[in-house]
Parts: sequence; C-alpha cells; structure tokens
Amino acid sequence: MVDYLALIKISEAAHKSGLYAKFKSAEQVFAVMARGAEIGLPPFTACEVFHVIQGTPRIGKSGLAMLLGMHGYKLTWKQNDAAAAEVVASHPQRGDFCSRFTLEDAKRAGYTKNPKYNTEPADMLASRALSRVVSTFAAHVLGASPLLLEDDGPAPAPVNLSPPAVLALPAPPVVDVAEVLELPARAPTEANAFGVRVAKAEDWLTANGLAEAAVTWFGPSNGWSNETLDEISRWAAQRKADAAAATDGGAA
Repeated sequence: MVDYLALIKISEAAHKSGLYAKFKSAEQVFAVMARGAEIGLPPFTACEVFHVIQGTPRIGKSGLAMLLGMHGYKLTWKQNDAAAAEVVASHPQRGDFCSRFTLEDAKRAGYTKNPKYNTEPADMLASRALSRVVSTFAAHVLGASPLLLEDDGPAPAPVNLSPPAVLALPAPPVVDVAEVLELPARAPTEANAFGVRVAKAEDWLTANGLAEAAVTWFGPSNGWSNETLDEISRWAAQRKADAAAATDGGAA
C-alpha cells in the first residue's frame, strides 16, 4: 500500500532542496514518486528514471531496464548502434523474446524529428527496443498504466517494426477476476471481503497446481493487494489458455 501522505512530505522536501530542478513543482515530484511507487520503485529512484514531459510522467531506457531486472528478466544485447538496437529478454518461466528496432523504423514512425536521434541514436533506438519488450512481452512490470517514453510526441504515428527473431507469447487477456479465479467481486464496505478474495485465490491456485509459481511471480499472499489479485487473474488466465492450446495441438 502506497503511503501518499508520506510521499507528499518527501516530494515537498525534495523540491525545496533544488536537487531535482527538472521538475517544475513539488506536485510534479509527487506525481513521479507516486507513479514509481505503484510499480515498486523507491521515491528518489523514480525521480531519476522518470521525466515529466507535456504534463505526463515518462520513463527512460535505464528505468525500463531496471524494471525488467527487478522482475527476473535477463537482457542480452545483440546489437546497439546508430543503425539498430536488438535485445533478447529472457525469463525462467516465460521464455525468450527478441525485440529489434532500426533507424528506418524510427523514420517511418516519425520519431527522428527528435534531435536526439542525431546526437544519441544508439540510446534512442535502445529505448524503443526495450519499450517493445515491455509493451508486448512484459506489460505487468508497468502495471495497468500505458507506456510513454521520453521521446514520445503528443500523437506518434504507428510504427512498422522489423520482424522479431523469436516469436512472442500472446499478451495476457484482460478478464474479470471472478471469471478465472471465481473470486467474489470487490466489496470495500465489507470488512472481510479482501480476506475472502485472497483465500479463494489461494485455494484456486493450489487446486490448479499454480500456487508455487504464483509465489515466485507475485510474492507471498500476505503481501497481495486487490491490484495484485487482478494481475494474478490475468496471469492465471494466460496459463490456462496456454495449457488449452497445448492440449488442442496435441489432439490435432
């Protein structure tokens, strides 16, 4: 649970210190710290990897790499120069995903209007390659919020990406918690509603042989929140879909 009152005090002190002059106000510092807290980043780490651009917190390359590492992903760079960036993200449970983004991709998307593509092309292409890893293969590391990078304009054109060397797993479907885990709907007015949801989730995961994997991915159940349960439901739905696809394939 994020202590927003504490973050307000920290953000006010940080702004008065003058150490984070890239933020125009204490409110911007607070917004960045709160956004970071939602995805597990300490307040001042969030200030380092997020930037406020056009009124929206946006994350840089170092922040994406940090989040992927926090969630157990290993990054192997195959290429990172002024022509292209190619990275393979590996996870012990999810497998491998290769993301490649070239300067030609950036030109077609209209991103090269940003002068940094002339002065720091390798870094800009690496950011785009990492963003594709997150948006396509590891969306859970950023929670439910959309991914915005430092160089995103107000309305970027669609990008035609180079084909990946390794096929990605399908993105987890968005489903209702009750549909997968058979949990009661959220009822904040009921004192024990959250405890019932956690217990139902534990029972379902155990019955389906996913309890140990769930702890590996999401930590022990005593640290879960309603948002964690929602994420578990999407993850469980994907596991069920993968198992059903494997069964159908075997039958064929």
